[in-house]
Parts: sequence; C-alpha cells; structure tokens
Amino acid sequence: MMEFPTYPEYESTQISWLPKYPANWEVRRLKFMSSIQNGFDYKHVELDQSEDGYPVYGSGGKFRKASAYLYDGESILYGRKGTIDKPLYVKGKFWTVDTMFYSEIDQSVFGRFMYYSALTIQYQYLATQTALPSITQYDLSNYWLCYPSYNEQTQIAQFLDYKTAQIDQLIEKKKNLIEKLNEQRIAVITQAVTKGLNPDTPMKDSQVDWLGEVPEHWEVVKFKYYVGFQEGPGIMAVDFRDEGVPLIRIRNVQNEYVDLNGCNFLDPKKVEKTWGHFKCQLGDLIISGSASTGLISEISKDNVGAIVYTGLIRLWKLANISKEFIRWYVSSNTFFSQVNRFKTGSTIQHFGPEHLRQMLICLPPKSEQDFIVNHLEKETKKIDNMLKINNKTIDRLNEYRTALITAAVTGKIDVRDIDIPQPEAALC
Repeated sequence: MMEFPTYPEYESTQISWLPKYPANWEVRRLKFMSSIQNGFDYKHVELDQSEDGYPVYGSGGKFRKASAYLYDGESILYGRKGTIDKPLYVKGKFWTVDTMFYSEIDQSVFGRFMYYSALTIQYQYLATQTALPSITQYDLSNYWLCYPSYNEQTQIAQFLDYKTAQIDQLIEKKKNLIEKLNEQRIAVITQAVTKGLNPDTPMKDSQVDWLGEVPEHWEVVKFKYYVGFQEGPGIMAVDFRDEGVPLIRIRNVQNEYVDLNGCNFLDPKKVEKTWGHFKCQLGDLIISGSASTGLISEISKDNVGAIVYTGLIRLWKLANISKEFIRWYVSSNTFFSQVNRFKTGSTIQHFGPEHLRQMLICLPPKSEQDFIVNHLEKETKKIDNMLKINNKTIDRLNEYRTALITAAVTGKIDVRDIDIPQPEAALC
C-alpha cells in the first residue's frame, strides 16, 4: 500500500491481528459499535414471491419475502452457522433467518465503515470446532476492532466504496473475457468434432435436425456402440472408511487426471463382494452426470481400481475410436445439447446411462480422429493459457481489494486527504 500515506503516530496493542492503530483512533469491542441480535425462522411470515413484502436474508443474500420485518435501518448481517465469513450490508426493513445474526449499529458508527470492518474479522478464530462452522453471539460481540471519529469513518467508507467499485469493474471485465474465452473454446471443439478441420470437405445431411450437415465420409452412429459407460453405485456414508479402496467423488474430478486428495475410502472386502464390477481401469474417463456438466478427468495408474460415486459416470472406448476423441466429444456443444434435450421437462437435472444409450456421435475415420485430437490440443492450450492469465489477474485483484479494505479500516493507510470523485464522475 505504498501509494497511500500513513498516519503520523500509532499506538501499540497486545491484539495479534491488530498490533498497532492510529493514535487518534479508539480500540473497542464490537459490542460497543453495534448490538448483535438473533435472526428468526421465517416460515410463519413467508409470502409468495409474487406478493409485496419485506426481504428475507440468508447467508447468500435476499431469497424470500416476508409479511413482517425484524428490523428497520442500516445493519450488518453475520452468518451464525454454515457460511460465517460473508457479512452483508443491508438498509431498510428486513427479516433475517435463524442461522444469521443482524446488528443494530450504534449512532457513533457509520454503517458502511462498520460493514468494511466486518469484512476484516478473522472468523476462522471465532468458529467452533465442529463439522458445520458456527460462531456465538458472545465471541462475535467481543471481537476487537478499531475506529476513528464519525467524520473520518465516513471518509474511509466513501474511499472504499469508490476504490472497490473500480476494482469490481475490472474483475467483471475479466470475468466477461473468461466467459467469452470459454465460449470460444467450446466452439472450437464443437466445430472440430462435428464438421472436421477442412472447410472444403464435401458435406451431407446427417438426417438429424439438430445436427445439420456433417462431412460426407463421416458416420453418425449411436454413442453406445463405440463408448462403454457405467454410473457409480449408490454408497451410504456408513460404508466410508479412513483407508482402503478410494471412492471418487465430484471434488476429485476437477483436473486432467483424477485427484484422490480428500477422497473417502471403502472396505476392500466389501468392494470385492459388492462393487467389484465398478472398479476403474487405466485410461477410463470420468464425467459428472449432474449440474457440474463439463468436468472430465482421466484415471491414471495411481487410481486404477478406485470406485466412482453415484452421479459420476466412467467412460471407456469399445471400438475403432480414440479415447482422446471421446474426451473432446463430451466437451462439445453437440454432447451438451443432447444432455439438455434429455433434461427438458425433467425436474431432476441429471443424466445417466439411459440417456447415453440414446445419444449420437459424429465419427470420422481413426486417422482423422487423431488429426483432430492433435489440432484441439494445440488450439485449446492457447485458450487455456489466456484463461489462466485472466484467472490469476482476478485472484490478484481480489487480494488487493481485501488488503486495501483491511489497511483502510485498521489505519495502516491514511485516506483523509484523498479526493474521491462524485458518484456521477466515478461512473464515467
């Protein structure tokens, strides 16, 4: 934060996360800045979404409407259980759920300054050591914070409103670029696995409305004749073990190869007796049959013999088809569009073997499959590198955003004399 000045004088503290603070500021417990109150169950006041009412807030924001309200005014909402590190700023009449706290902010504290201070709280030190993180009203209320005069709080909050809006705009631009790059990636894959790479190739009608024309020498065939598939079994948590045969779950299917870090395990004897035919083989591809469509990982020698959990599907080649071509095909819009057609009208957003049996695949000769695979590896690598750069930029911007907020509300930087454009100018 070298671009911003510091205060001329600081006082020391014995608080680990606040070793010093500006000499003209105060250090007080949160309860002297705002009073923490319990939220309540909203079911008895819930309204239909089409009706007028008051917003009901959960940890993810506004999600229901209520016929009554708990509080009217500025407030910071804190997660009591579950998501405890995402405070929300609200203003006006509202209701908040029983897994959250709301706060009544003291008149000596500027609401937006209180919100930014809440973002700096080290919630991990307040959380109870249970499976579901939670914090108590007592521990939250007794957390130490520092704050200046009301006027200076206002200046700091206005500075942070302006600077974070700038950062958020940059992040949004990067996210839009990433979205376009992902669309480009899928388009490149789809074009290659359904139309080929030679624009001068004679085409024929596929006789499939949604597919259109395909290269004349390609076949449009049932997916099931060339690709084997099997969904993982339904396994109860009571069967999980600390060691044994790895159980692959959705969190393990995030990279090119299956990553067994954090996986559950199964008893080897029970696997042999009950689930032996579900064992993964070298080179199998694992895809998700749920909302996480698009995730694909391969079985390496390190996880041969593992079992995939229900909701995951393993694929393997059957006939004259390249495993790599299968991988690209199930990453294409042609595959996704078939998945979406099967989901249409269904309340369960899930596809499985019964859907794969009906799917079609556009199949070029084996030599052309290999040529397409090599082309896609080169082209997607370029796009993936751009995606990596932009994701890293977003990470750095988020880190800077967090550091800037912390520095401003703890007095590490002095922003009192920094000119903040008026809202009209800030939007230009």
